[in-house]
Formats: sequence, structure tokens, C-alpha cells
Amino acid sequence: MAVLVLNSINKDVDYYKRIKDVVTEELELSGSGKLVNVEESNIGNCVGCFGCWIKTPGECVLQDEGNIIAKEVIEAKKVILITEISFGSYSSITKKVIDRLMPNVTPLFKLINKETQYKKRYENYPEMVVIAVSDEDEPEKELFKNIVSKKNAVNFNSKETKVKFISPNSIYLENELFKFLKEEI
Repeated sequence: MAVLVLNSINKDVDYYKRIKDVVTEELELSGSGKLVNVEESNIGNCVGCFGCWIKTPGECVLQDEGNIIAKEVIEAKKVILITEISFGSYSSITKKVIDRLMPNVTPLFKLINKETQYKKRYENYPEMVVIAVSDEDEPEKELFKNIVSKKNAVNFNSKETKVKFISPNSIYLENELFKFLKEEI
């Protein structure tokens, strides 16, 4: 799979359908990729049991769509996370998905640029792109961009992280999103 889009926008907000429709249309036009609307999926919360490292290495002990998503992430060349920003970080929905990607790394660590990181479980990992839907001010956006997105990309062995901010209240939301996705897909 070329591109996996993980849309974790809350389905109860008014712009959810606008975003979902644009992503669906762009994936259809490109002829490659898959959209997962996380809120419409059966994904449980990580319980922190480390079973994905000890009992069933590489697979979460919870048998739900989280295992399918974790596998699809590794098979993709690029993963696009669509998230809202909450307190300078990912939304709780996105965080749930990120936590369920832990089987894709090992419990072993390595030192990179004086930081402790997880060792790879697989040879290849996808490029990570984040579309952050937010009206936050610039300091919040920089916090999100420089700390959260980059740190997660390093932990998940992504070679590059791109972050695109889109205002949920913009009358140009669809145009901005379509243009960005056209470049990324």
C-alpha cells in the first residue's frame, strides 16, 4: 500500500464530513491508498501490559482493528495522520492509535543524538505526515510540530515528518486539504 490515511478527527464535529469527503475523493483520484476513519473503527485502548513485546511479539494481545492498523502502517510507504490538537498534543483519539503502534517497535533501546529511542522491529518504516486541524496560536503549533510530531516520528523510525496546519473554521479548508493531499498522495 502506498499511503495509509488515519483520520482521527472526532466524528461529532461539523468539519469531520468535510475532511472525510476530501480525503476519500483524493484517494479515489490517485488510485492508491486507504482511509481509516478511526472513530468508526473498533480499536481499544492500550492497557500497557507489554504483551505486544513479551507474549505475542509484534502483535497486540487485544484482538481488534488496532492490530490490522499496526500491520498496515508497516506495509505503507507513507502514513498521514489527521488529528486535532489538544493541549499542544495529539487528540486522545490519535493518541490511542499511536499507543497501539507499539508492537511495531521492540522493547530494546538505542541511543540516537543523545536520546533514547526504540530499536526497529522491521526493516522498513513509512514516512510520517501529520495534518493538524487547529486554530491554536503559533506557540502551540510550534510545540506540537517540534516536540510531539518529531519525537513520535523518531520513535517510529520515520525518516521524515511533515506537519500541515489547517484551520477547522476556514472556508478554504477543503481547498487547502485537497492541495496538500495532492502533493502527498
